[in-house]
Amino acid sequence: MARLYYERPKTAAALASGSPQALDEWAEKITKLIPSEIVAGYLTLVGLISKLTSNARWWMWISVGVCFVLTPLYLKKVAVPGKPIRNHLIVSAFGFIVWAYSVSGHLVVPNYYDAAVASIVLVLFTLISGVIPMDK
Repeated sequence: MARLYYERPKTAAALASGSPQALDEWAEKITKLIPSEIVAGYLTLVGLISKLTSNARWWMWISVGVCFVLTPLYLKKVAVPGKPIRNHLIVSAFGFIVWAYSVSGHLVVPNYYDAAVASIVLVLFTLISGVIPMDK
């Protein structure tokens, strides 16, 4: 199973049918944008950093930065050779920032965090990233 999402060729019959496969493909695409290893590592770091009594905000910024950089590097490493990955790497890197803001923005940027805004941005990113072609 591929670690990145690779668009399936669209046939005329599949497009005309309006089948639920389109929704399944959308969900698969969204779940493959940010590697689960990066998510798990980041959540672990957030939990550990929240226990610090000093310099916690700096450690949070370092963690966000490292995970932001590692997201496309990791995905490039696990990509199928010869398949297009540029759009996937770009969308995934920004997807990590959107996701990190929604789960830990109150720790990283407390003066600029708003739970409602985080939810809105997360939903908008999910909708927008679903229509960006990953075959480039």
